[in-house]
Amino acid sequence: MRLGASGWVTAGSHGANDMVDRDWMLPHQDGYSHISESPTKLRSASFWDVNATVWGVNNDNWHLGLMAGWQQTDYKWDAHGGYFSYWNGLLAGPLPDQKVISYKQQFKMPYIGLTGGTRFRNVEMNTTFKYSHWVRASDTDEHYLRELTIRDSNRDSDFYSVSADIGYYITPQAKVFIEGEWVRISNGTGNKTQTYHDTGDVIHYQNASGIESSSYNVTAGLKYYF
Repeated sequence: MRLGASGWVTAGSHGANDMVDRDWMLPHQDGYSHISESPTKLRSASFWDVNATVWGVNNDNWHLGLMAGWQQTDYKWDAHGGYFSYWNGLLAGPLPDQKVISYKQQFKMPYIGLTGGTRFRNVEMNTTFKYSHWVRASDTDEHYLRELTIRDSNRDSDFYSVSADIGYYITPQAKVFIEGEWVRISNGTGNKTQTYHDTGDVIHYQNASGIESSSYNVTAGLKYYF
């Protein structure tokens, strides 16, 4: 059996993208009533994973095993400026050139998986598949101009992950590697809380939120095996 732990943390803000924020503020309307679009940067992100692998095959050339673990991923974005259209376009225009929205997501889950690979001399290649039906997802959406905070949470979304890496052993226990990973977390419904800071009103909605995520990650680093 092998025990493993891994993680990463970003340093500083990254990227130049757009955030499109849609809100369904009219309960009897199927489509969204509010939309805004703003230039956005990733403020921070982190990932942590602990796992255990039981090998079915493990020799000098091949390894294949079943794994189980727990992981957590956090993302935070800041949006500046842009434009808005509220109440189905009744109120619309440009947004001021300042931070208008902060958005963060968190995904926590236990998972099961299958991992395997091959090694030739100091070069090793691996592939891993992970699955979970027990995702706990949450997000916080801060609208600074509207003085509004929206918090969502849900349970039991599905998580899928496929990764592949190639590495080179610089010592018998340490290797440098590069890894690519595709991650998909399906949409799950849950509860929503809206806090209006200008009036102090707090409104709770049951089964009114949806959170999902899809991403591609490329990681380079160092692994050490005890």
